[in-house]
Amino acid sequence: MVKNTITILLVAAMAFISACGPSDPETGAAPPPVPQHQLDALEKAKQVEQKLQEDAERREREMRERGT
Repeated sequence: MVKNTITILLVAAMAFISACGPSDPETGAAPPPVPQHQLDALEKAKQVEQKLQEDAERREREMRERGT
């Protein structure tokens, strides 16, 4: 019983350790935390959000000036 438990724990520990290795075995380099294309998409989305905010503020200002 104890031998089986130890064996199971060792196998589980080896699985966890091997899962934490680098994803590219040739270079040994770990992947970046966030891929560059996702960072680029995030930056573009921030720019779009900024443009939308500016347009909304412009519309509000125009409506106040017209008294609507």
